[in-house]
Amino acid sequence: MTTDSTKIAELNDALLDIKRIAGKSRDHDADPWSLLDLITDRALAALGDGQAQLPRGSLPPDPDKLNADRAEWAGAALEEFRRATGSDYEDALGDLLCDLMHWSDRNNFDFDAALCRAQGHYEAETTPDATNLKE
Repeated sequence: MTTDSTKIAELNDALLDIKRIAGKSRDHDADPWSLLDLITDRALAALGDGQAQLPRGSLPPDPDKLNADRAEWAGAALEEFRRATGSDYEDALGDLLCDLMHWSDRNNFDFDAALCRAQGHYEAETTPDATNLKE
């Protein structure tokens, strides 16, 4: 039986191999389809039967007990975005962020500043001793 830590180590080794292979492909004219096949095979071998999942780890602190609600609100927005655009589940978050960048360009918002502000909010909402949270 393979443990999660063993699978993580195998996946990490696979990713290092992929980086090494990708570096070589820049130096040599490697066939991109062969490279993709090699990367896919190596990653699948590291994951085993494909049923293994990386351990999720514990959630960050939730001092005001609202982070589950915040995550649900974000999930609802993401699901609505997926319905409107047809975006795949795996791509939806990145696609939404990209589209928000386009929206920001057209509506005089500084996306980078908003992202920085969001990071600050996240840190405040996941700091164990956050007594100065604003609702």
